[in-house]
Amino acid sequence: NALILILVGAMALSFGVQDWIEGGVIAAIIVLNTTLFSNSVGFFQEYRAEKTMSSLRKLSSPTAFVIRDGESMAIAAKDVVPGDLLLIKTGDVISADIRLTTISNLEVSEQLLTGESIPGT
Repeated sequence: NALILILVGAMALSFGVQDWIEGGVIAAIIVLNTTLFSNSVGFFQEYRAEKTMSSLRKLSSPTAFVIRDGESMAIAAKDVVPGDLLLIKTGDVISADIRLTTISNLEVSEQLLTGESIPGT
């Protein structure tokens, strides 16, 4: 850290000219800066990183809304089995091969698979 190096130089200069009080204050600032400040910043950075990782985990494990035994429920996409009726809303990612039974204004975006610039219909 450049600030720490500047403070170490200032501390060495202060002790070199025998200004003990100023050198001691600068040394205390260096110790506080390297211990307390860096630990608190590190804690907050780690906390934010954990929140971000948690959000990414939620995105990577999609859920599917299905009707099983006449009951609507949300399940993990990997638990979809043949015979489940999937309920699909605008913006949903379809997590399995499905057979469409009732369709109204369907527009499919296959851009990631085909490289098209316009969604297919």
